[in-house]
Amino acid sequence: MSVFEQLSHRQCECSNGVIERTSHRGRSKSVPSDRNTFGSSSVSVPPLDPDDGRETPCDGIGPTGAAGRHSLEPPMSESHAHVRRLARTVPRSPVLPVLDLVVITTFIGYGLTRHGLDPWAFPTYTVKAVTPFAIGWLLVAPLLGAYSERTLGSFAWTAVVVAGAWVVASLLGGAIRSTSLFPGGATPIFLVVIVGFGLAFVLGWRLVVTAAHRRWRGQPRSPVGSRAD
Repeated sequence: MSVFEQLSHRQCECSNGVIERTSHRGRSKSVPSDRNTFGSSSVSVPPLDPDDGRETPCDGIGPTGAAGRHSLEPPMSESHAHVRRLARTVPRSPVLPVLDLVVITTFIGYGLTRHGLDPWAFPTYTVKAVTPFAIGWLLVAPLLGAYSERTLGSFAWTAVVVAGAWVVASLLGGAIRSTSLFPGGATPIFLVVIVGFGLAFVLGWRLVVTAAHRRWRGQPRSPVGSRAD
């Protein structure tokens, strides 16, 4: 059969009552058609490769090859991607958040000492003074990415993220301290002191953490038995 005849047979296959397809083993298969306009006849169709990715004529099934099977795969859920992005902001270890709270406690304890109050002599008052700002830091710092790998690996990101996180955490802590649950209140001058001097403590500490993290990450592993540089 010539190429022209094959093309003619393919064009008229949808209008015939019966379509005859030739399989790979040379056997023919009669497939009934939903249309019976011009009577019943049979047309010999050249064998089709089931894996060529083309649509089978008049069957409405769609792609039968590898491309068709790939298109049936469900897309990735957006909620899963959101969970992965959120997981990047959560600290992998509780060690660094605990050390951050130690630094915040040290800063506030130093402020109490400057005002003539011994933190060790009044532990309950010290805890109540630290708690609002500890809550503010633990809520704000992870959301702004203070524990992300990008922040820990860059001095610039550490300065921007930690500074912003401490300012917001200080304002939030001041709002919590203004309630009846905690003593002292939060005047504007007090908040300015907390933001300014607290930033010197917290940011200075986190820059040291970033330097240690970069040194640890960039240090090559030495073979067993050899002396590390």
